[in-house]
Amino acid sequence: MRTPLRRRFLQLAWLGAVLVGTSFSAVAGDLPSGAAAATPPRGNSAWVYDALYRDGHPHGSQPGSFVAAINRYNQRTAPAHAITRVFTYGGSLEMYCRDGPEHCQPDELKFVFGAAGRRSVTAYATGLAPVDGRPVKVETVIDGSLRARYDGSLRGFNRLSPELARGFADKVARAVCADPRVSGVQFDLEPFNVARRNGQYWFYRRIAEDFAGAGPQAASLHCVDAQHPQGRDFSIFGAAHDLDPRGPRGQNLRDILTAHHNGFFIVALYDLSDRPGGHLNALQGYARRAAHQAQRAARGAAALGVPWQLAVPASASAHEYARCDGFRCRQPGDGAQLAYLQAAMKAVDASGAHSDPRYLGTAVWAWSREITHGGMRFSPSTPPAGALQFLREHL
Repeated sequence: MRTPLRRRFLQLAWLGAVLVGTSFSAVAGDLPSGAAAATPPRGNSAWVYDALYRDGHPHGSQPGSFVAAINRYNQRTAPAHAITRVFTYGGSLEMYCRDGPEHCQPDELKFVFGAAGRRSVTAYATGLAPVDGRPVKVETVIDGSLRARYDGSLRGFNRLSPELARGFADKVARAVCADPRVSGVQFDLEPFNVARRNGQYWFYRRIAEDFAGAGPQAASLHCVDAQHPQGRDFSIFGAAHDLDPRGPRGQNLRDILTAHHNGFFIVALYDLSDRPGGHLNALQGYARRAAHQAQRAARGAAALGVPWQLAVPASASAHEYARCDGFRCRQPGDGAQLAYLQAAMKAVDASGAHSDPRYLGTAVWAWSREITHGGMRFSPSTPPAGALQFLREHL
């Protein structure tokens, strides 16, 4: 499966973004470092994006745009089908290595944690009502492209030395863990590939260590505190083939997720096409692809013994949508968003995911103001009424 086009949707122009360095105040109530983190808790997840748009382009943001919508959904839903974890956009990783990644300097590795992203975390953390007596976890999305060519892209990230990759992870942990409202991070660094022990591998291994409050640097990072006595958790967005247990790709992923038992892997059951965006996946073909991806992910996760989730398209993607507007659209859409969601949930059920104790629940794509890619606009941008009712009964 080709890397999903999700990051291209989310070129969000957040206002007030700042480059985060290493000077963050400690969080009060720190516990002794070194506390082991538990496996991330079970619970269905959802992406929420607060960017506002003007003429199809991101233009500012409204933090907490979907607090009321998530609360309404949860209030009308049994706890087993509720959304208990939200992923809200926070920022990006960027590299500005003048002499190449092998000779990069620590100050050329930047974590952009925008003010709007932090405000979104606060809005959801304070606005979402508890479910069954437990607060909804709020995790910030950090993205980056290893393939694209633009100033600040992550091209060469995999060639970073272990020392530089670990230092990059420490920057992220220091910034994220300075906010007690952040429960964890959802990483969307595409394409994900740890077939070798490369820069990504060492970065994620250090993230796991930092978030667990382990290692000599833990005391200065404050990832374990009174609000998070077991530290923060993290997830990685990827594809079913990354869970291959037969080679180093899957084994290295297992090392990352189980080193401190605080990570999980998300496999998308959307954008299941090698064609450009705007080419609609026919429903029958989509159902076959979704079933194959779900089964492959389930087999790999079970063999590797790692926590995981599957993500389903309750809203439009670039290939599974109800409508496409724009001169590059090749098919206008057939209004069948609910049918794609139903096919995806059927694939989840048939994979045996729910009988795997390491399956943490299903992730829902998405609540967003607009979903755009390459000059095209895809609808619906939030789950329609029929999709919400289906999720209340089947999520």
